[in-house]
Amino acid sequence: MNVARQALIILLTQLLLSMFPVSHVVGIISHRNEENISGNHLAELRKKAERGNADSQYDLGIMYVLGKKVPRDYWKAAMWFRKAAEQGHAYAQSNLGYMCMRGEGVPQDYKKGTMWFRKAAGQGNVHAQFNLGNMYRKGEGLAQDSKKAVMWFRKAAEQGDIHAQFNLGCMCRKGEGVAQDFKQAVIWFRKAAEQGSASAQYALGRSYQIGEGAAQNYKEAVMWYKKAAEQGDSGAQNNLGVLYHTGEGGSQNFKEAAKWYKKAAEQGHCGAQNNLGVMYHIGEGVSQNYKEAAKWYTKAAENGDEDAQRNLEILCNEIPFSCR
Repeated sequence: MNVARQALIILLTQLLLSMFPVSHVVGIISHRNEENISGNHLAELRKKAERGNADSQYDLGIMYVLGKKVPRDYWKAAMWFRKAAEQGHAYAQSNLGYMCMRGEGVPQDYKKGTMWFRKAAGQGNVHAQFNLGNMYRKGEGLAQDSKKAVMWFRKAAEQGDIHAQFNLGCMCRKGEGVAQDFKQAVIWFRKAAEQGSASAQYALGRSYQIGEGAAQNYKEAVMWYKKAAEQGDSGAQNNLGVLYHTGEGGSQNFKEAAKWYKKAAEQGHCGAQNNLGVMYHIGEGVSQNYKEAAKWYTKAAENGDEDAQRNLEILCNEIPFSCR
């Protein structure tokens, strides 16, 4: 039982070590109206585009990107986006910026990507605003500037962009480019979480669990962790497992704890691998199985988890056959 108690203490400390990253998505190709595109007759659309109709040029670019009614061709997509972009079409400007960033259909050029994003963002295009925020945060194509990153994320977030809301929450929480403000972080996390962002749901669950920016509330933590966990977020799965294990936020349920640890562990979450090893080690929620415990401790240890390395050493010293 001494070994089990040591291992359990290690398991409970895993929770507070879990953090969440700022998403680093450069951008997406934005669709103005995909249904309208697929319904257009290609010859008619091309005639309008060749006559200089910016919407038709944009739609034709989308068709080439998606391979709808034409073979997928990024070069032709970029050509048509450029024609529309030069007429001030914000969606085309955003898409051309994205293709410049990715080097799709055009040579990769961060400065040109920035230029087109800036033109689109100035017209209120939410994707371009988000992308500019990311570029300022990472210093791609322009000098790194966290304050400007916050400014562009805020513009996109206020238009309801889920990724910008999450990123803005992360920056408020860290005090990056803005004064550290846990309450503001929770406000932005909630906006993104309510739109279905698994990362934001995890972040909001963590805020409720540790009482950061919101009153500590284990039931709220369980609710938000579960939403993220059901979308496959391994951090949320691990932390949900911890709450079921401890009984915080509801009834203690070892089987549920083991279930969520396993889901996270199978995704390579080293904390969950250690935690699942603990469950097999002491026989909680699963049948006691020292070889399974050793297997999961080993996986976690190979991923650099020091607690798992310690637990594996304890297990192998106490029950040598389990590690053979």
